[in-house]
Amino acid sequence: MTNDWHPTQAIDAEGRRADVKDVANGLQCRCVCFECGQLVLAKQGPKLRWHFAHHAPTNCRPTPESELHFFAKTLLADRLWLWIPEVRAQAAGRTEPISDRRTYEFSEVLVEKADGNVRPDLLLVTASGKILHVEIYVRHRVDPIKLEKLKSRGISSVEIDLSKLDWDNRDAWELAILETAPREWLHNARAAKAQQNMEAQAATEARAKQQILDAEYSRIVGIWNDALSSCGDPDEHLITQHRLAMKRGFSQKIGYATKGTACFRVPSAYWQAKVINRFLWDSANETPIAFETKDALGCVQDLIWPGLNRISKETTDRMRRDFPTFEDPWHTVHGYLKWLKDKHWMFDKRVLGKQWLPSTSALYLRKEQEAAWQQERERKEAVTDWVDMILSSVPANETSDFDRTAWIDWFVTSYDEDEARALHEAIYDMVVGGRRLADDLLGLPLLAEYERQAISQDERRVQNETERVARLAEVERNRRISTMQDKASSVLGQLAQHWLTTANAQLDGKTPLDLAIDSDEGLARATSELARMHSERIEAETLAADKARQQAALEKNRLELTALADKRARDPVRAHLWCKSPNPKLGGQRPIDYCVDDRALRICKEVMPASL
Repeated sequence: MTNDWHPTQAIDAEGRRADVKDVANGLQCRCVCFECGQLVLAKQGPKLRWHFAHHAPTNCRPTPESELHFFAKTLLADRLWLWIPEVRAQAAGRTEPISDRRTYEFSEVLVEKADGNVRPDLLLVTASGKILHVEIYVRHRVDPIKLEKLKSRGISSVEIDLSKLDWDNRDAWELAILETAPREWLHNARAAKAQQNMEAQAATEARAKQQILDAEYSRIVGIWNDALSSCGDPDEHLITQHRLAMKRGFSQKIGYATKGTACFRVPSAYWQAKVINRFLWDSANETPIAFETKDALGCVQDLIWPGLNRISKETTDRMRRDFPTFEDPWHTVHGYLKWLKDKHWMFDKRVLGKQWLPSTSALYLRKEQEAAWQQERERKEAVTDWVDMILSSVPANETSDFDRTAWIDWFVTSYDEDEARALHEAIYDMVVGGRRLADDLLGLPLLAEYERQAISQDERRVQNETERVARLAEVERNRRISTMQDKASSVLGQLAQHWLTTANAQLDGKTPLDLAIDSDEGLARATSELARMHSERIEAETLAADKARQQAALEKNRLELTALADKRARDPVRAHLWCKSPNPKLGGQRPIDYCVDDRALRICKEVMPASL
């Protein structure tokens, strides 16, 4: 708002509101100031914006707010109605509607008329004398002191917000004041009364609720203490669920001591087995099914201690504060699911809330376990066929009490395929092959068959032993011949056959081959004779080889020694002379003759002067 603002409203000769554009120019307007009542003139020149100005000098300084108040007062005095906001009472988190937004009709308007210790901008008085305060907000809202007075006296007051009103658009003022401008209740007596009633009712309800919560708390404390000191036994169904979870490979995924597990009347391994079978196995198929914590809770709802199924949030929070190990069933199950997620057996997603899905590890485990079960089924089928085949040759009266199914289950789970194969072969050899008695009948009804096979096998054993001895004798004869031939060939080469078949005086005139065929002693004598001949040959060859090797070593060392002497001598003659001269340090031998090996060569080098 600028300092060159001037009023455009005044009071005409008939006491009504007049706009500068609707009156005559100058003093002919016959208007007075709405603020001080002094004579004003209308200035309707071609240059300045039309406005009213005091005719005589004065201290009166109308403001936009005062003009707006005057406009509103005269407008409302003329129309005698305006829209007021809806009335609602709010207390203790509740809202109670009292009246909708509506038109409010009155018979009189008073401007800045004191109402006791409160002076509103406008007082609207109805025909029945009922008063409504109206505050016009342009620059300053109602201060807290005035607002407190309204509340303490129970005065209903409406504030109309004209702070964003376009001052140049006078046509919009009327509609804004009467209807469209934002307005709110600074205080409403009916709403305040209703609010008091609501607060009183809320306090009464709160006391009643607290009594209920206290009773619930006492009841839950008793149940919880009993639950901590006792734990029920699982029924047959839960035992089956637990065995199934163990069989499915979840031994490390059940029995987790999550907080609040005492809510359940059975050990944690059993209710967790039920959850994991349902949601981590049954759901771990090609298209996993998402589920929520409430679904998992519903799966084990019947395992919760009676009285702990439904607990209010207030009692739950109180129990958590007073009992560190307490948790309500929902959060207990949720904590278990979060633990499975941390172990990478579950993951969560958010689709209209938190949901759970089996992880790829769970999917892989199911496929792997199903493959193992298929392999087990195939093994059982193979074992079944084998048992039927084995027992088919056993009299029926000997197998009538045999539980084949139970035996197959025990056998498949007790022995792996390699162990089973060896045991099968042993029993097969006894029953079908009749070759030998099995060391372990594995609980099969074969004791009578074992005795029959023992008698039959004793008879076969005598015959087999006779045949075995004959075969061994033939084998030994062939072995001695082969041994003698191999040894002779390795020693004599092409001369071996002649030596083997020629009578030998050292062997009592027998040929070496005939002597070896007779017995192991004969083989030993023939071998010794061959070894003697071979030893003599080797000894002669060794002597010749040693002599040649020594001569070669001597020649090599002589060359090395003479080379060193040539290097240290001033001329070759002196070097050769030193090498071929007797040396006292070498026992009088010549160095050229002494260096027969590496040690002697080293000694020669040590006694050789550094300079010859």
